[in-house]
Amino acid sequence: MSAWQCRPYRAGDERGIIDLYREIFKVELTVNYWRWAFEHSPDGPAAIALIEKEGRIVGHYAVTPKKCWFDGRLLTTGYAGGTMLATEARNVATFVEMANLAYTMCHERGIAWLYCCPNAIALPVRLKLLRWKQLPDIVEWSGALPDSGQPASDAHVWNQMPESLTFAESSMPSKRIQTERSTAWLKWRYFDRPSGEYVLHTVDDGHEIAGFAVTKRYVRDGVPYGHVIDWRLHPSAVDRGADLLSSVWRQLAGWEVERVSCWADGDLVWQNLLTSAGLTSEGRASHLCYYDLSDAHAPLLANRDAWRIVMADCDVY
Repeated sequence: MSAWQCRPYRAGDERGIIDLYREIFKVELTVNYWRWAFEHSPDGPAAIALIEKEGRIVGHYAVTPKKCWFDGRLLTTGYAGGTMLATEARNVATFVEMANLAYTMCHERGIAWLYCCPNAIALPVRLKLLRWKQLPDIVEWSGALPDSGQPASDAHVWNQMPESLTFAESSMPSKRIQTERSTAWLKWRYFDRPSGEYVLHTVDDGHEIAGFAVTKRYVRDGVPYGHVIDWRLHPSAVDRGADLLSSVWRQLAGWEVERVSCWADGDLVWQNLLTSAGLTSEGRASHLCYYDLSDAHAPLLANRDAWRIVMADCDVY
């Protein structure tokens, strides 16, 4: 068998990576989308380890940096996604070497720990071969589209990131884990994404966003769904959640969706609002696991109650 090489990403490899996505995941990525996802994040470019064989990319392991509040401190963490091996490269040696190179690159960049939401096939591989730790699943909230009331006068709907508004989070309290939402990140994630369709809802005073929600739509088993992909209220605006949701329900009604879904882990205010709207946490379950690069964060990472996870930390299709 011809020798294979494990190495970091080099400029120009994206064409081979896109070919591998087509082969493994049966998806067509454009170069513009790839650059948006792996190079242009305001939190930094992805750390990418590759397997090359006879001039062809046959393995890929990417970690996208993500700023995260961890016990009141802002750290750089990483979301591990897009892990894949071509059929001829699927063996333990290639996979482990590729992952270890990615972890070394992350450590050198100061990334503290990694997280991901693997599918049922990938989960046992991460747990057994790479020593990831599994947490209890994230369970989706879902239900029929609720009736909407009249939105408040300061609730607004945007199809582009408003340049006049900013969103500034205060540091998270101790014993909590939550990814950061900066104005730059919101613009990149939802409005710079090629061919993306997201709608931003805000309650604001014309300058500062006190709370926001982001919606998208998709079809599941032939049923049109609206998804609340992101949700955040400033600590001083926890009483504005009902106003924000009223705007969400009205906009989703305009999309003519039949059902809605979302994640609500770790946010009791959000969960109570969803319960009042008739949604229940009886939907699909998604796996959640983490990898501590230094073992310095293990006690808090192992506490599932400390995590606040929303779908914006990955996505739904």
